[in-house]
Amino acid sequence: MKKISSVLAVLGLLVLSACQSFEERQAAYNTQLNQWVGAPESTLIANWGAPTNFYDSQGSRYITYRTTKVETSSTPVNCYPGTFNRWPGNCYGGDVRTSQSFCQVTFEIRGGVVRRAFYSGDGCF
Repeated sequence: MKKISSVLAVLGLLVLSACQSFEERQAAYNTQLNQWVGAPESTLIANWGAPTNFYDSQGSRYITYRTTKVETSSTPVNCYPGTFNRWPGNCYGGDVRTSQSFCQVTFEIRGGVVRRAFYSGDGCF
């Protein structure tokens, strides 16, 4: 149930982000991540799932989640009537484009509690 709530919250933010500027979306994402500061590591894992990677250094654990998003878009094909005005006739053009973005979110855990969160990438928000 917690995962469903988290997914619904993220989807809600995505819907709202369509009407926001880059700076507003960035601030909203920072706020969302910073809500995890002070949460137990076990709660973070229960909600975010198994991390992509983790690293222990000097008393801190860094838990990382990586996502990659591939989007494909296409431009319309121009079609013209064929013989005896039958459709489809001759079709020209159309282009398929693929773009890829990624997001890496890292949480610093110290003493079993999230101390800070940060991210990098072009597909976080």
